[in-house]
Amino acid sequence: MLRISHRPKRVLHFVTQSDFLVSKWYADVIDAQTGNVVILYHSELTWKKLGLRFSNSLQFLNRKKLHSVASFTTHFNPTLTGNLLSVNDAKITGQWTALRVKITEKLFEDSSGYILWECFMPLAEGNVRFGQKNRNFQGFGYVERLIFSVKPWEMPITVLRWGRFLSENQSVVWIRWEGKAERNLIFHNGQKYTDGQIEDDEVRFGSFRLLLTEKCTLRNGSLITTVFRKFGWLKKLFPEGILNLQECKWQTRSQLYQNQDIISTGWTIHERVEWV
Repeated sequence: MLRISHRPKRVLHFVTQSDFLVSKWYADVIDAQTGNVVILYHSELTWKKLGLRFSNSLQFLNRKKLHSVASFTTHFNPTLTGNLLSVNDAKITGQWTALRVKITEKLFEDSSGYILWECFMPLAEGNVRFGQKNRNFQGFGYVERLIFSVKPWEMPITVLRWGRFLSENQSVVWIRWEGKAERNLIFHNGQKYTDGQIEDDEVRFGSFRLLLTEKCTLRNGSLITTVFRKFGWLKKLFPEGILNLQECKWQTRSQLYQNQDIISTGWTIHERVEWV
């Protein structure tokens, strides 16, 4: 079931800043007992006199049913204090406690702007509750924030692959860019690899191999037909191409090998995004 709230007449407000700037939070939890997934997005954009704030919550239940609520008027602002991230509004409350140290990378910078990646919690203990539905998610989670001043339709990327694998004592996070600004980054328990191989079904680095089996699709399609399906007015503000970005996001049961031995099993959330 897909449910999206929208009230566009109250969306826009004016700001004095003229530069393009986006701050985008991502936080997830996979429930240890059920395997159900919750993902929260919160973004803020300023561009010339335009200011937008956007929140999106995804619940993926029983590996087949998606509940999505997206809004430009109702927000769950993340609050980070030390190693604790909190989200609290009338419908959603959540907390993430970091189990690994922060990773920070400036992924790109030139005269057009920069892209800063802050992985605040490569591995966390998470607990999210939807009060209205009396639904709770408790298990391992992940938290990151992207800050970028490069306009998305000008990014030197054609394909993005991103993912995170979590288990009790293992965390693997990866970013692969194809295009003019190629990047290939893998972080395993904080150790950085730049010469690994990242594909949709497998991630290899050092003596390790992460097999991404048993895929379930969380979301698949262009942004304008999924995330922004009921916000057609965005076509008047942004180039059509960026709204037609093709995103495929998966929840995948995965096995982490060292040489020939399985050292951990757990859940992966990963995605492929294609600029068209």
